[in-house]
Amino acid sequence: MPLSYRIHIDKFTGGVFSKGLFKEKNAAGDMKLKMDIQDRNHPEATLALLTLALRDLAVHTMSLGSGYSIGKGMVDVKKIEILRAADREKVIISFENGPKITDTKGILETAFDSLKKYGGIVE
Repeated sequence: MPLSYRIHIDKFTGGVFSKGLFKEKNAAGDMKLKMDIQDRNHPEATLALLTLALRDLAVHTMSLGSGYSIGKGMVDVKKIEILRAADREKVIISFENGPKITDTKGILETAFDSLKKYGGIVE
């Protein structure tokens, strides 16, 4: 993977740091990310918060790592799959042709109701 070179600018003065040139490698390609919720006290509320964070990544309101101001850190999320271990029920949130949620058992509704119960504001 090629290196990208950039200069380092002082955020207070706007001047360029002498010898502030740095190099970085960018990650690219397809990936799958698997997460398990280990919260025994409030797993539903944790699921709701994690779903909101993943949604923000999918719609590009949040980036991974640094470099947001130069167009880095954005990921293209095709779908989020949530599998409830107890009964193997699945929720699919697809972002390929606009957001579409498939949740026949109301798993997300239960999660967001739980988040409201513990003081999280969800609208």
